[in-house]
Amino acid sequence: MELSKWLPTDFLQHSAQLPGHAFNRSYGDTAFLVVKLEHARPRLVTGLAATSTLDPLPLKLDSDEMGTDVASTFLDEDRVTAVEGADDPVLTAERILERLGRKRCFVVAIRPRPGHGTDDAMSVGRSPSNDIVLRDPSISKHHAWLVRGDNGRLRVCDLGSKNGTQLNGQAITNRDVPIRSGDTIVFGHVEATFCEAAVLHRVLRSTLPPAANV
Repeated sequence: MELSKWLPTDFLQHSAQLPGHAFNRSYGDTAFLVVKLEHARPRLVTGLAATSTLDPLPLKLDSDEMGTDVASTFLDEDRVTAVEGADDPVLTAERILERLGRKRCFVVAIRPRPGHGTDDAMSVGRSPSNDIVLRDPSISKHHAWLVRGDNGRLRVCDLGSKNGTQLNGQAITNRDVPIRSGDTIVFGHVEATFCEAAVLHRVLRSTLPPAANV
């Protein structure tokens, strides 16, 4: 997968060069949606770009932070086969890469826009008043909520939208359901992959050749 297929470019290029601990210092508590842009209408891209809360990370690294960490080599066969557990970020990142392939995507931080939602409830919809704006005809003005439960984990809740919300192929109605890294969420006809920070960083690091990470 080429880094140029992912937007916003500045954020991705900066983040892909950071070792995991440096990335986590800035984004460890942030979760992300990777919105697939394949066959997307131009307004979806421009809407995401206009409302994105992502900022490029500074690349002022200490000398001991420039070494290659496990994130840059996570596709190594020995490393992958040695890791067990469905929630392991290495294996989750590998599954996401396989699913997305070379398709163009836009990375969105799941966090409130200034003057909009809160850290515990962030809105998704077509209206520009939402925290995450998806300008697509299949999206309702106020389509869904992303809410944080008592355990700190995010959950998705449909708001009675016209075209519904699906989690891993199953429609969700009248309830909120927990989400975890690697889950596919389809709002109307817009598909996104949910990623926690550690998983997203591994996905981004894999898009650059090892020589670019040293």
